[in-house]
Amino acid sequence: MDGLYGSIVIRQPPAMDPNSHLYDFDLTTHVMLLSDWLHEDAAERFPGRLAVNTGQDPENMLINGKGQFRDPNTGFMTNTPLEVFTITPGRRYRFRMINSLASVCPAQMTIQGHDLHLIATDGEPVHPVTVNTIISFSGERYDFVINADQPIGAYWIQVRGLGECGIRRVQQLAILRYARGPYQPTAAPPTYDFGVPQGVVSRPQGCKYNAMV
Repeated sequence: MDGLYGSIVIRQPPAMDPNSHLYDFDLTTHVMLLSDWLHEDAAERFPGRLAVNTGQDPENMLINGKGQFRDPNTGFMTNTPLEVFTITPGRRYRFRMINSLASVCPAQMTIQGHDLHLIATDGEPVHPVTVNTIISFSGERYDFVINADQPIGAYWIQVRGLGECGIRRVQQLAILRYARGPYQPTAAPPTYDFGVPQGVVSRPQGCKYNAMV
């Protein structure tokens, strides 16, 4: 919870992956690590600590350790960068999403204008399923393929905290950028209540099991 975390990817030969024909690239630059952004040391969140008593909900979330935060009291926005994932038109990319949240909030991830072709979960290949939104819980991993078949540009990636995190409207943004295209999306940044359209959700809220299982 105090920031010591990272990703480890153990790859297998393509011949052992039944879905390897669905993507062209499997790069370390396309690992998406989700985490909470707590504004105090973890000790201040322990149950029974009354000195601060900030509760268990994070103020915000991070994508690969990057993100911005707007103070709800002052309106001040941090001058910090968003994560940018770059893809080349016409190619297919395997993304590995890891939910490393320390809190109990599920995370909802959606990418503007792009389908997500799920091919693995928790390290095991699955029958491919096409969705628009993935809902994950702490410790879960999802691998999906993005086809770079949209107009060259930049697109918003939105991660929202659900459940208890919905009270604070916790969300974070990143950017999916096409090579030789603009660095910033032309669309306005999505907000928690007016975000990227959810479309087909891999795990609707309240559902115990994945739709693919």
